[in-house]
Parts: sequence; C-alpha cells; structure tokens
Amino acid sequence: MVALPGAHSYVAADRPSLPARVGALVVTTGVDDPPLVVKVLRQIAWCGPDYVSRTDVPESVWADVRAAARRQVGERPADLAERFVAGRLADWATRHVLLDQVCLADPGVTIDGLLYGRGVRITAMARLAVPPADAPAR
Repeated sequence: MVALPGAHSYVAADRPSLPARVGALVVTTGVDDPPLVVKVLRQIAWCGPDYVSRTDVPESVWADVRAAARRQVGERPADLAERFVAGRLADWATRHVLLDQVCLADPGVTIDGLLYGRGVRITAMARLAVPPADAPAR
C-alpha cells in the first residue's frame, strides 16, 4: 500500500455493530491538523458537497443555476431581480460547495472560516456511500 502525503479518510457507521455506510476522503496541503481535518471529513461524509470551492464549479453549472433563478424572478424590478438571483446562487453554493457550507461541528462558522488562518488547504475530496440493501438497483 502506498500512502499519499496529505491524504486523510473517515468512515462512519450508523451503529458500531453495523458495517460502515458512509465515508470521505480528503487531500490537504499545509499544516497537519488532524482534529480540524476530521471535522472537514465529517462534513463531506454527512453533507455530500459536490465541489471544494466556488472556483471548482463549472461555468455551465452556474449558468443553469442562474437561469433557474431568473425563471423564478417573474415580474420583479430589475434591481430586485438581480438580488434575488444572487441570493439563489449563494443558497445553491451553501448546499453544493464545501467551503461555503456551515460547519456541522461548529455551527457558527463556515468550513472556509474554520480553515482560515490555520494553514490547511483542501486540494481534493470525495464522498463514498454504500446504498441500503433495499435500494433499487441502478
């Protein structure tokens, strides 16, 4: 087995007597801070973000989110419409972008705020999940 520098993993089971159902992998650079990395791994495992940062989101995805928000605007004045769209983009980011999510372990701060000034940078992540036994096959 070859170890990747900066690679960390987390596996969670519903109960200790049951096999693990969810896991996360993250690659970090900078300072080695295991308690901080565990918080990030749990966030990835339980919230399932799709991207590490906003810059990782393809422009086509932003365009789709922006278009969906504009369809919901209706007949609002232009200045309100733009604020509505900006709010929808921010809301989407809090659900899909790791650094924009509110930290489960420390609800008063985002993951970006948790990492700020700590010297830890996330370069890659993955969430792994085993579907329930009664889930339909794909």
